[in-house]
Amino acid sequence: IECFYDGSYFVPKFKLRKGNWYELKEMCKGLGFETVDLAATKANGSKNKYFEALRNISGTKLTNIRYVDSGVRVSTTARNALFYGDSIMAELMNSYQAITGGRAHLILENGGVDEPLITHAHESEIARELLWAALGKERFDLVFVGGFSVGHLSLDSRCLRSADPIAFHRKLVREHLSLYGNLSSTLRIPFVFVGTMPVDEKTVILSPPLEKWISFADFSILGIWDGVENGVVFEHSMQREGGLEGLREGVVHYFRLAGLASICPGIRCDGVHFSSDLLLPGSSCSSSGALWDHYLAAFLARASFVKR
Repeated sequence: IECFYDGSYFVPKFKLRKGNWYELKEMCKGLGFETVDLAATKANGSKNKYFEALRNISGTKLTNIRYVDSGVRVSTTARNALFYGDSIMAELMNSYQAITGGRAHLILENGGVDEPLITHAHESEIARELLWAALGKERFDLVFVGGFSVGHLSLDSRCLRSADPIAFHRKLVREHLSLYGNLSSTLRIPFVFVGTMPVDEKTVILSPPLEKWISFADFSILGIWDGVENGVVFEHSMQREGGLEGLREGVVHYFRLAGLASICPGIRCDGVHFSSDLLLPGSSCSSSGALWDHYLAAFLARASFVKR
C-alpha cells in the first residue's frame, strides 16, 4: 500500500481563492480550548448559558447565526464520489456536493436492521455487500471511507468489548488501509481514509445532553484513536518531496478530521455535528456546517483533486 501522509494536520501548499486553511482559521478566530473551558465553567451546566458565554468571551458569530453557505466553490477532477460510513460522513458528503457541484452517493443506512452504525459500517455483512454492490454498479472518481468516530464508541461495538480497545483500533485501521489500497489498485479509483472526529466533550454532556449519551464510552478515547490512526498512516506512507504528484490510483489519501475539531472547538450544537441546530428556551445554537467547506476544499486542493 502506498499511503499519503501529511504531518500533524493538513496544510495546503498553495493558496486557494476560497475555502483554504487560512480562511478557516479566520472564521474560528477567538475560539480555543481555554475559551471553551472558561465558557463551560460559566454555563452552570446549561447548553444555553454555555453558548452565550462562548460568544461573549470569544467574540465569534458562529452558533448565533446559521453558517450553512460558505460560497466556496472548487473545480474538481472527481465529479462522482462515494461516501461510506456514519453521520459524520453524511456531513462530509453534503459539503462535497456544495463546493464541487458533483454527484455523490452515501452508504449509511443498514437496510432497516437496528444495530449500532459502527457494527453496520465495519463489521456487518450488510454494509460490505452495499459497498461491493455500489462499486460494481457505478464508476466513481473518488471513494471516501470513514465511520470511525463517535459511533465507534458505542458500548455494543466489538472494539470496546475487546481487552485492549487501543490495540484493536490499531489493527482495524491497518486492515482497512490495506483493503483500500488493494481496492484502489484493482479498481483504479483513489480512496480516502477519513479519520476519527473527536467530539466537543463538554458540549455533549451539558444539559440537555446528547441523546443516549450514556450508551457511549469515555469520549476522550476518540483523541487517542486519532493519534493511533496518525501513527498507522505514517507507518504505511511513502512520503515524496513536494507532496502528491497529481492524481494517483493505488494511493490511499488520509483526511484527518481532528484538525477541524482542533481549529474550531466548542461550536457544535450537539457536540458531535457541525451541521447540528439546537433550539433552547430563550436562546438557540445554529449550524456551522459550512465550516466543512473550507476544510474539505483545502484537502481536495492539497491532494491534487482540484483543477488549477
